[in-house]
Amino acid sequence: MFKSMFVRRVFFVPSLLNEYYFDFFKNSHTYLSQSIFSGLFDYKFDVNPPHLIADVYFHKPKMSANNGLISDSFMNFGYWGVVLYSFIFSIIFAFMNSLKLNPKYFGLFIFYMFTFISSAFLTVILTHGFFIVILSAFIILPEKKRDE
Repeated sequence: MFKSMFVRRVFFVPSLLNEYYFDFFKNSHTYLSQSIFSGLFDYKFDVNPPHLIADVYFHKPKMSANNGLISDSFMNFGYWGVVLYSFIFSIIFAFMNSLKLNPKYFGLFIFYMFTFISSAFLTVILTHGFFIVILSAFIILPEKKRDE
């Protein structure tokens, strides 16, 4: 049972949700209108995207069908968003790798990589604490600073 739930939730559900987001938003990208940048564009729907997808595809309006980096980027900017968000994600983790952090902090970054699978990009950075982790990694955690 546990393996089934783990494998299904990690490998199959995100892929299914990606497909639903791609299908629903293929002709109506949101351009971050449902985010902190809501003043730039009008959001066309009455509910937030995870509840919208849950209602349309699962017929459960109270369910939250949130998904991660790929579906969020496509929902906002289409295929160019997928490329842009993937590039930004790569730059962030390349920066983190360049800090030469102590290996004991590796689990923290694995946690955030999995968080990007199931949460919107800006949400992870702003409200899930990733921005604080980046600052901490730059200021407090580098191995080279401790050796001096």
